[in-house]
Amino acid sequence: MKRTRLWKYVSFIIMTGIISFTSAPVHAAGMSTECVRSTVKAGRIVWRYMNINGQLYRRGFNLDTGEWETDWELVSW
Repeated sequence: MKRTRLWKYVSFIIMTGIISFTSAPVHAAGMSTECVRSTVKAGRIVWRYMNINGQLYRRGFNLDTGEWETDWELVSW
């Protein structure tokens, strides 16, 4: 039992070493490697709910911009 566990451990270490040393980085031809910075500002979205003809609908409202983000959509139960 202990020999099997030891064998699994040793083989795992060897395979991990082989994979980590044989992997090479891949570069696409003609692509620049410069870093592009982009910032995404997500607004605070809250859901407004409305009951229309016995069915529940919701719509996303952005608190930062004061605008609706989505149309009314049916909430499925």
